[in-house]
Amino acid sequence: MPRKQQRIKDSDKKRQKIVERLQAKVDKPKDVTLRDFILSVKSKIEEVLEAGYSYEEIAETFKLEGVEVAATTIKTYMADSRSNKTSGKKSKNQPDTPAESDLPMESDTEADEEES
Repeated sequence: MPRKQQRIKDSDKKRQKIVERLQAKVDKPKDVTLRDFILSVKSKIEEVLEAGYSYEEIAETFKLEGVEVAATTIKTYMADSRSNKTSGKKSKNQPDTPAESDLPMESDTEADEEES
């Protein structure tokens, strides 16, 4: 037997409240990792570096806005992003694929089949 559909009383007010709550979720700023935050302003950091400023001065600018970060961290994240972009390397957070030496050799699989 089909289930009876639920009836919602005062649906216009409830709909409006739900829309407001959902919009508040959309409007809420999202937290990001420090790496993602730094990389989101990467082009501006590069511009400032080219203008002759140091990583220490850049880190101080971050601290003025309440983002505690060491100059070496900024430098590392910037270097990692450059090397990943130019060489196609994976970041440190991505799992490594097995080295060729870790993969079974054809002779290994044949030996396994003979043992079976």
